[in-house]
Amino acid sequence: MYIDINTGRIPYRPENFGNSRAGQTDSEKRRNGYMWSIGEVKRRGWRQIGLYYWPAFLLLLIFSLASGLGEVFRVDIDSLIEGIMEGGTFYGIWDMAAGLLLSFVAISGLVGLLVRIFVLNPMEVGVYRFFMESRAEGFSVGVSRILYAFSSGSYGNIVKIMFFRDLFLFLWTLLLIIPGIVKSFEYRMIPYILSENPDADMRDVFALTKDMMRGSKFQLFLFDLSFLGWYLLGILACGIGLFFVAPYVSAAEAEVYAELRNSVSGFPLRGFGERNTDSSGETENEGWGGYENQE
Repeated sequence: MYIDINTGRIPYRPENFGNSRAGQTDSEKRRNGYMWSIGEVKRRGWRQIGLYYWPAFLLLLIFSLASGLGEVFRVDIDSLIEGIMEGGTFYGIWDMAAGLLLSFVAISGLVGLLVRIFVLNPMEVGVYRFFMESRAEGFSVGVSRILYAFSSGSYGNIVKIMFFRDLFLFLWTLLLIIPGIVKSFEYRMIPYILSENPDADMRDVFALTKDMMRGSKFQLFLFDLSFLGWYLLGILACGIGLFFVAPYVSAAEAEVYAELRNSVSGFPLRGFGERNTDSSGETENEGWGGYENQE
């Protein structure tokens, strides 16, 4: 068993925790992957979202609006740049103001990046927290869960791990498009893991999502593709229908994570409504899920 000599902690490695997927050896799991049924997770997601559809709709609408503000602003800035390149007088801006405007664009881009890192990424974790906790309870736990990361006590850890997720995806995509797409599927479970275990070690989180997605990347791609009909219906409704489809898609994806989460149950992460308790039965951590460093 591998032990980190610097921290004394047992990091997540499948070989440290034996068979994490019942019914198969580790080598068989790696060869065959962990298969889950697309139809089954969609059926479970449909049942789940019926219990808290409108709170989920409102939560996703809030997150979409927050995410979209930066994109709308970026489009306006692009229009200004295009005008400058075409002659420098777009919107009455003289050539001599081009340098100042480009500086403004750079600052705006930096502000947008900081908003994503420190606000939107933590909110994304909060969205997944809502779905996993509501799933465990069987009813809506409140739209305020979107702010979970800010009050979790592990805000800095969440920001750090989500930042490196984005950075690694950017670097992989910069290398080649296809590896970037593959890595986007490999890292797909990171915000879910953090939503239940906000203080998890970064190396463990990346190792966990990699192990969860081994053999399931193409299956998850097919899962995404299976909603194509729903998306087309949403587009036909002037695009507004997409907002109504989103809660169902998110609830079904939470069921995918539930399947993959069970596949690595040998690792001491907690989730799905199971609280960590001490010998007296008292709760050792707040919220749904907690992370145990093994000494």
